[in-house]
Amino acid sequence: MACLTEEMKNKRERKRKSSVLIIDSDLGNMGLYKSILSTEYDLENVFELEVAKSKLKDCEYDVIILDDAFDEKELLQFIQDINKMKRGQLICLITEHMNSELAVRCICKGVKKNIEKPFTRDGLSNGIYEELKTIRDSYIKKHIVIVDEDLDNLKNMKEKLIDSYDVTIMNCAESGLKYVREYKPDLVIADASMVDRSDMNISENLLSRKESSGVTLLFMTDNPDEECVLWCAKFKPDGFLVKPIDMEQLLDNIERTFLVDAYGVRK
Repeated sequence: MACLTEEMKNKRERKRKSSVLIIDSDLGNMGLYKSILSTEYDLENVFELEVAKSKLKDCEYDVIILDDAFDEKELLQFIQDINKMKRGQLICLITEHMNSELAVRCICKGVKKNIEKPFTRDGLSNGIYEELKTIRDSYIKKHIVIVDEDLDNLKNMKEKLIDSYDVTIMNCAESGLKYVREYKPDLVIADASMVDRSDMNISENLLSRKESSGVTLLFMTDNPDEECVLWCAKFKPDGFLVKPIDMEQLLDNIERTFLVDAYGVRK
């Protein structure tokens, strides 16, 4: 595994524009969508629900804009199918009748935002932005960086954590610190001996990062003797893990680490 991992490339890719799938049978509306949204979002448009279903099987979109002019039964089934995917997409319904029975039923099926036709620039753009921010805040995962030279351990830890957290694995202390400095993760889990053997500047920078930005730090080691514990203590870690890692204990430690009450005290 190289120091610059695919994880780092993926992180940078996530800084792209939010993606929007527009499903509208009215060709005339597409120019209007483009003029309002293209500078802030990556747009793709289709004219039929079946085509949209095929795209959604292979692609993920942050926002789905759906016109209500389709057959009512097919429209409601489509919305229900999207939500079964549990990807956290924002679904917006474009409708001429905000309080119609269909609009209400669409909300019940999973539409997050009704936008009235004919829509304005502010009505469409601001409506999407506000709702998308709300959805992202509720779905966002804590970002964990794991630094270890044991590739099997990295793989096992990532597999255990990936469903609940955004996980980046690194097997190079120097690149790990650069990554932490650039992306400011919520938690760093580092092999103590790996950090100890690295350049002194790495250790000092990790300590500085811990003190200045409050990054949460867990150390892991396969040799928890007194000397190791004392060395780790100077970093004021939030936890200590002994290898081989007990995965259930790992999850418990991480959950406890992230449990911060209103007064900022860890429980």
